[in-house]
Amino acid sequence: KGRRSIGGGGVANVKEWLIQRFLVRWWYVIEWPPKDREVEDVPEGFVEMEHYPYLYWNPLSGQVMNMRTKENMPPCKDMLMGKDKSEIKEMVVQAIEAQMEELKMAEPENTGLLKKLQDELKEVHHRKAL
Repeated sequence: KGRRSIGGGGVANVKEWLIQRFLVRWWYVIEWPPKDREVEDVPEGFVEMEHYPYLYWNPLSGQVMNMRTKENMPPCKDMLMGKDKSEIKEMVVQAIEAQMEELKMAEPENTGLLKKLQDELKEVHHRKAL
């Protein structure tokens, strides 16, 4: 059977659509990597690679060590698919609201984008399951 598309982008259902809406702005509501994180068992001589949390590099050997786990990865579709649709919807609402607040502070004259975000928030509230 073919997949129905809602809102473009090949999304077949509301849950996937909500996940898309969240993944384009998750950093407004989730701190990643966490500031208070601790990584255990990093061998001596390895340093964390700048801009690549949980990846460690040994400058002498050139070896790279990946310390990422399911628990410390940033949000992704697979992780979010395991959550309830209502929880994802609330996460999307929080993320859009946070994005609007930051936009108001950073670019108060950008009323066009603010209107688009307000419209998207309304759509999130009114979107029904297929």
